Amino acid sequence: MKILKNCRRAIHPDGTLLLVEAVLTPSTDPTMALMDMLMMVLTSGRERTESEFRSLLQEAGFSMVQVIRAAGVTIN
Repeated sequence: MKILKNCRRAIHPDGTLLLVEAVLTPSTDPTMALMDMLMMVLTSGRERTESEFRSLLQEAGFSMVQVIRAAGVTIN
């Protein structure tokens, strides 16, 4: 959140922030829990769903305009 808020302050009011991230699909697959845990252990971060990214960005003062899914890359 600190990084996103600093970005918001640094970017021109009508500027654009581009995030390139893996976006999880809501799932009950245990693999998702494992991926999330791995991110927490390795980077203190976590994988997020589109809804979670939307909330995170909104809290930092951004709005999510578009999500473009890369062909052939799916995290279920």
